[in-house]
Amino acid sequence: MESSATLRLSKMLLWGALIWLPCLSYWAAQVRFGTPEVSAWLPGEDEARATYRQFLEQFGDDQVLFIAWPNCTLDDPRLGQLSGHLQELVRTQPQLGISQVQDSAQMLQQWLRAHSELSMPLAQQQLQGFAIGPDGSCFISVHVDTELGDRRAVLVDTLRQSAQHVIAVDPSELILAGEPFQIYVIDRATRETIQRFVLPSTLAALAIAWTCLRSICLTLLVFILAGLGQLIGLALIAVFVGEMSAVLVVLPTLVFMLTLSGAVHLTNYYRDIVGRDPSEAGLQALRLGARPCILATLTTIFGFGSLLISQLQPIWQFGSLAAFGLLLSTALLLGLFPAAVSLAAKRPAIAHRDSLHEHEPPHDRLPVLHDGLLLSGSLIKSSAAQRLIQLTSRHATLISLMGVVVLLLSLGGLVRLKTSTEFEDMFPPSSPAIESLRWIESHLGPINSLEFVLSFPKSTSEDVLPQAQ
Repeated sequence: MESSATLRLSKMLLWGALIWLPCLSYWAAQVRFGTPEVSAWLPGEDEARATYRQFLEQFGDDQVLFIAWPNCTLDDPRLGQLSGHLQELVRTQPQLGISQVQDSAQMLQQWLRAHSELSMPLAQQQLQGFAIGPDGSCFISVHVDTELGDRRAVLVDTLRQSAQHVIAVDPSELILAGEPFQIYVIDRATRETIQRFVLPSTLAALAIAWTCLRSICLTLLVFILAGLGQLIGLALIAVFVGEMSAVLVVLPTLVFMLTLSGAVHLTNYYRDIVGRDPSEAGLQALRLGARPCILATLTTIFGFGSLLISQLQPIWQFGSLAAFGLLLSTALLLGLFPAAVSLAAKRPAIAHRDSLHEHEPPHDRLPVLHDGLLLSGSLIKSSAAQRLIQLTSRHATLISLMGVVVLLLSLGGLVRLKTSTEFEDMFPPSSPAIESLRWIESHLGPINSLEFVLSFPKSTSEDVLPQAQ
């Protein structure tokens, strides 16, 4: 009676999952690729973030994209040509998000107008490291909107096309740097990572599942159940975050693999059951496998939950969504498994295990349970496996001590562990984005800046400028 009620509940959950499947698919399709700005990583009430927000309100945004190319100097007519074209785009294509365009020549002229007593060489010397590089290299600065979002890729493509058509500079020779470009590179790498590794990892998971189960039907079953877990991960990102950052990109695949592991675990119990009724076999497999699956899930959730103490937004978002996604996917797996296996197969795929005989040692199979189903253990017929079991059993203490020693030695690496959020540490030195950044830093100067905001009491009668000086 209890078994039939459990099976009915499982079938109801299965129909519910099928009804909700279009909604999950829709939410998963709404996920966008996007990397938040560094300022968005901090808590909303953080003092540094509040100061930065105040700075933006008073002095404007600091989202600047730098454009240069080899041999770009004040004497290069292409500097003014491309700068003029981009200034025209500010008026004709406001959807690009360009708010202001300046080049080194314009900055030099502005400086000369403000300091008419200076000669051209002296003015150039004073602007070195700010508007002109030590070797005379020049650049174009493009100020963009803070909230570019999906327009960031369109903007970068437009800049490359403009350089190619207006001044005949090939995109491979164009030097781009700045935080907007770095975010674009990270987003593109995130997208390419998914496109490059999702299919191979999925095929590898299918191959491993088939190797363990030796049944196409059961392999497809565990793959579908794991795919539901992956959809849950994508839907959670779409609903609670909206954008898939470089940190969250691994979350759907992670939930997929963990759900696949649990599904293979339950299905292996299902195959071990010597019985004819798939429904009873699925319920019995659930009784045997639910406890270890739940314990494994809880320990993993605790590990993800430890990330919630981080103050960095992408970190605690990953921890919370991974824990919640794994909890939902495991609950869905346990709830759907009896009904799913009853529909997927007419009988357990155990034909190759039905040759058990009474004379076999009792430790080679599980005992007969109260419902009358005989559960056969996985008979280990491989001589290599038998030797491995004997070796580990005979030297269990020594192997355990060696593991503890390796663990203690590994702890020594913690003192040398360093954390970094630098853009240069995310990509190899040969990456075009890193090479462009190095070119800017060597020919023009560092692009990262540190601003000091000075506040003076409003009650003072002294002028602000002398106080600041």
